Amino acid sequence: DKGISNHHNLQSLFLSTNKIKTDHLTQLWDKIVLTFKEDLVIQALQIIEPKIQRIGITLNQYSPLIRLKLKDHPQPISLNIMGEGINKILTLAMFLVNVENGVLLIDEIETGLHYEAQIDMWKLLLNTAQKLNIQVFATTHSWDCISAFQSALQEMENISMGKLFRLQNKNDQIKAVEYDAEDL
Repeated sequence: DKGISNHHNLQSLFLSTNKIKTDHLTQLWDKIVLTFKEDLVIQALQIIEPKIQRIGITLNQYSPLIRLKLKDHPQPISLNIMGEGINKILTLAMFLVNVENGVLLIDEIETGLHYEAQIDMWKLLLNTAQKLNIQVFATTHSWDCISAFQSALQEMENISMGKLFRLQNKNDQIKAVEYDAEDL
């Protein structure tokens, strides 16, 4: 389920590795447009492309079209031509800012992101989660992603806000092995 759900007044979102439909991103955008959360999404996109200034969504006869306004570029550019990384960051940021006071579950968080962008992605996640009171659970199989998480966590004022859990299979039982910031 990719939608927002309310169970006992706790809002939660699940971001899978499947490509999110533009219609769904448009619904999420409508909830934050003209708020400070729109600015958070633009800051997130600037991780990949620092020249991004604005986002626009246009409805045409077939489906919504997401376009970006870049500094020093006279015409908006379609998000579709920008690559997988920008799509991943947009989706991640849109889900994140739409789950204030809730829980965000992210499967294989590093998928589609170059390892050099992962530290900034983690900083964005940690800072926004702190600002909007969001608990984030993310899975990865990537050592680069874990290293990026550790680097971003070390720059936080409160390094105890993040932990790594490694799932270990021992005697046909799955156990969680916990690593705090000091262990990392």
